[in-house]
Amino acid sequence: MDSPMAAVVLPLPETRFYEIVERQGRFLCDLKLSSTNVYKGPVYEIGDLTSSAVDKMFTKANREIAFMPAFIWRNILMGPKSLKFIP
Repeated sequence: MDSPMAAVVLPLPETRFYEIVERQGRFLCDLKLSSTNVYKGPVYEIGDLTSSAVDKMFTKANREIAFMPAFIWRNILMGPKSLKFIP
């Protein structure tokens, strides 16, 4: 694996996931008005999954990736230019 990463799914308007969130959850902002190109935190809650729980899982996943032995060795071998931001 060259570049492992974690992501949070974004329910875009006119998609099935967007409709699921509309029916079973709630949006925390108006997606049509907010910038969605940079992760600023969860934009929805659904069921028992709160925005703070999603944010904690996202941070934990990225930290686990950053400390994978293969990822560490790749960064050591490639030098500082390969280092990525770790939340």
